[in-house]
Amino acid sequence: MARHPAVRWILWEQTPQGFLARCEVCGAVVHGLEPDGVDAFASAHSAHQSASPRHFGLGDVVAAGTKALGIQPCAPCEARRRVLNQAFPKIWRR
Repeated sequence: MARHPAVRWILWEQTPQGFLARCEVCGAVVHGLEPDGVDAFASAHSAHQSASPRHFGLGDVVAAGTKALGIQPCAPCEARRRVLNQAFPKIWRR
């Protein structure tokens, strides 16, 4: 799977049935898209990004640390990540 050029947490690939797109943040998957559909999916999921595209938010840093420890993210973890990114959007430079 390749990363979308504008929205880095969207993965996509071409399949015989059309394009497949997956959001790494919320886990949403869509099959059978046209090429424009992948861009529409990416723009719909662009809100998952922290407030600054050039920095990691605090939620991103905490999520990376817990992933490194082997802790699998769950729905409450993702909600906490979004809240922390909104509160502290510029913790670490990308």
